[in-house]
Amino acid sequence: MRRYLTRIIVVALSAFMSTCGGSSATSGTKIGIEGGTVSGPDEVTLVIPNGALDSEVEFTISKTSGNPAGFHATGQIYEFRPVGTTFKDPVSVTLPYDPDQLLRQESSVRVWWSDSIDGQWTILTGTVDTSKKTVSGNTNHLSYGVSGEHKNPDVDAD
Repeated sequence: MRRYLTRIIVVALSAFMSTCGGSSATSGTKIGIEGGTVSGPDEVTLVIPNGALDSEVEFTISKTSGNPAGFHATGQIYEFRPVGTTFKDPVSVTLPYDPDQLLRQESSVRVWWSDSIDGQWTILTGTVDTSKKTVSGNTNHLSYGVSGEHKNPDVDAD
């Protein structure tokens, strides 16, 4: 009886922890040569086109923290794993942005991409969807991404 109650308590605690913001990573999504979509927290997506991979890979997207330099972040930083994975054709990354964090208009938001949290961040070519409050960009490799805009209002986003 005691063993039975212990199991019930463990299951109940596990369920409670998972609803209280346990892990913010997606479970692995396997995608092969045919391509597909990986969905992450906060409706982050990674769209891999047909033929971009040579074999099946298990992907995850997770929230991470950091203090990127050189631009103004307008959202959460996400890690796209396995970091360093390369593609034969560009993949599309879509990230949310927080309009309350903007320095300027929504059209100035871009996807900023880096090989490491503390590394050099670059802008990915892409688009802003002001109705969904998301920004998309294209890349040939996985690493870290965040929505953001230039700190200097005189610098063009592209």
